[in-house]
Amino acid sequence: MRSAFFHLSFALGAAAAITETVYYSTVYVTVTDCGQATSSPASTVVASTASACTNYATIPTAATSTSDEPGCGTTLRHDAYATPLAIIPIDSQSATTSYGTQYFAYINSANSTIFNFDIPSIWSGKECSLMFLFPLQSQLETSSFTESGSGGLSFDALASVANLTASYDSAPAVAQHLITIDNVTPGNSYTIIAGSCPAGTTQSIKVSSVGGYGLTFFEDWNPSPIGLFVNSC
Repeated sequence: MRSAFFHLSFALGAAAAITETVYYSTVYVTVTDCGQATSSPASTVVASTASACTNYATIPTAATSTSDEPGCGTTLRHDAYATPLAIIPIDSQSATTSYGTQYFAYINSANSTIFNFDIPSIWSGKECSLMFLFPLQSQLETSSFTESGSGGLSFDALASVANLTASYDSAPAVAQHLITIDNVTPGNSYTIIAGSCPAGTTQSIKVSSVGGYGLTFFEDWNPSPIGLFVNSC
């Protein structure tokens, strides 16, 4: 379903980015200061593998969405998608603790995770789709995920950009609830919202557990991509 949300509420976040970036069609830009944390939420510690923090990325060959996919589709579009600038877990059981930006997202009954996105200025006038990609474990080449319980995920847009030192208590308030996916299942791709791109802004999206569902995953655009991404078209 199309929405004007990207043009209105989604533009509430400040335009300032962590580092100044310039988007090119043939390269990806790395974040120069990822602000890595020294700890992870105690209830969901997972050993991470080495990786580079990235902002924008390209994929080796052009990919196009199928006509029945909503918005810009759930296939990463060649040179036209954004990966998170930061992935910030927050823990309601350690409400004042800051975990900084991580490689893994931690989501369960206690933990939510905030994803910051820079939306390139050159996407002005284009359409955007926020999507959650959740392939099967067997489809992953350089990533992994773990699940617990049953239930789903809730997605909310925050009223301002989350700081890298955000904790549960200091995280920005929710500006708008986007969607609740009641039964999240591996092997599926989900369009969270689609509409006009909030070009030139930084946006914060919080993902939380529904029904006690637990999910920990390594955000990755390598085949098969897993995590939260923004497509433009």
